[in-house]
Amino acid sequence: MITVIIPVYNCEKYLNACVDSVLLQTYQPKKIILVYDKSIDGSLAICLDYEKQYEQISVINSNKSGPGGTRNTGLYKVKTKYVYFLDCDDVIIPRALEILYNECKKHQLDMITGLSVNANEEGVLSKRYGTYPKETTIMNSEQYLHFVITHSLIGVNIWGNMYATDFLVKNNISFTEHIILDDLATSLLIGLSIKRAKFIPFVFYHYYQRPKSIMRVNKDWAKIFYDIYLYYEKTLKTHHVTSLQKESAYQFICYVVSECIGKAFVSKQGMYYIKKLKQYSLVKESIHASRKKKHMLLRLLYTFPRLLGFILLIYKKNSTK
Repeated sequence: MITVIIPVYNCEKYLNACVDSVLLQTYQPKKIILVYDKSIDGSLAICLDYEKQYEQISVINSNKSGPGGTRNTGLYKVKTKYVYFLDCDDVIIPRALEILYNECKKHQLDMITGLSVNANEEGVLSKRYGTYPKETTIMNSEQYLHFVITHSLIGVNIWGNMYATDFLVKNNISFTEHIILDDLATSLLIGLSIKRAKFIPFVFYHYYQRPKSIMRVNKDWAKIFYDIYLYYEKTLKTHHVTSLQKESAYQFICYVVSECIGKAFVSKQGMYYIKKLKQYSLVKESIHASRKKKHMLLRLLYTFPRLLGFILLIYKKNSTK
């Protein structure tokens, strides 16, 4: 028994293909919830047309903004055992729900994830990851966090994952409503809460990269990654964390700090957020606990912030020439 949640925002060009990919599933979900989020195109008319034609489709208006808020609005309406998240400009293969549901039911999973591929405007597919890990056995929290952080954040995206509804409800898991990357922000909370998770090295999901998507709109990305760090710190303070969980949490923190530094090169206030990060003892603890070679530069820049400031100055001078 599955509910598919599709947040809808300015996607009239892609919405039919998205919803049709769910209607063509070999295992039909009991409910498809189209959560409408104040679009300025013709998306609402398409949603209402589907609602008239198909009994299992319902359209609800989101009283919250952004991907996280829209997903939460849909999640509050779920009454099935499992829930699957699909973005309005993406599609899934015909057997996606059947395979994922059977695995969840067989192993009583909290969540299951698989692979996705990129697709451009012409529908040409390309790999999203350099190498694919092998299928996993049932993973507990420590194993899952380690798996995610060592395999290019596979499974971090909310879209494309199937969750047990009770798992989300009992662990008070909702998606961040003030951060664009709500899936990355929530991923640590989900990982700390999981007891039974699995990965299948099979492509279920086609992720369309459209030019005007939220991910490609100019944002203050340094601030976004700074906010994600704050959410991680809050999450760790409210959970009893084992030593192995903490090791993985350090890697999550190093990742968002690295991204914040990287985005500082194109952010007006980039250096401001880096200086703010230096005030947190957990950032220092995470950076110095990491033994990964890729974090050697991170430790150097953290220890000598003037070096980073100098690099930023050179970059900005060259970019204005």
